[in-house]
Amino acid sequence: MPPARPPRCCTASSRSRSGPPTGGPRRSPHLAATAASTVLASSLHRRFTFRATGTASWQQGQTVGAITAVVGLAMSTLTLDVWRHLAPEADRLSGVALVYAVNALMGVVNFLVLRRALTGPARGGAVRVASLRMR
Repeated sequence: MPPARPPRCCTASSRSRSGPPTGGPRRSPHLAATAASTVLASSLHRRFTFRATGTASWQQGQTVGAITAVVGLAMSTLTLDVWRHLAPEADRLSGVALVYAVNALMGVVNFLVLRRALTGPARGGAVRVASLRMR
């Protein structure tokens, strides 16, 4: 009996230059992890960083966190697609580094948007440092 051949989807000749196919089962855990980390980060920032309390601030923090998470997913996907188009011969490590950079940028954006949403606008152009103080 000849040795079993791997399915056509898994042979080197069927793979694209960008690597194995994405989506479906691979995307679901990523989306679940993103959703869980967004809820956790928004709750922790609301409670400990900005010392916001109450149901309204929780709902506002979760809404802002969810919106920035969706924008972050779109930005990282778009950035990676553009990168693969501009540099098709680039290795996977450069794509991973690029996604990490975009995610770091979106983390900063999330923090700034949450700060604005949970502490309100700064008055007279001054930054509200009192809300960021450790107590």
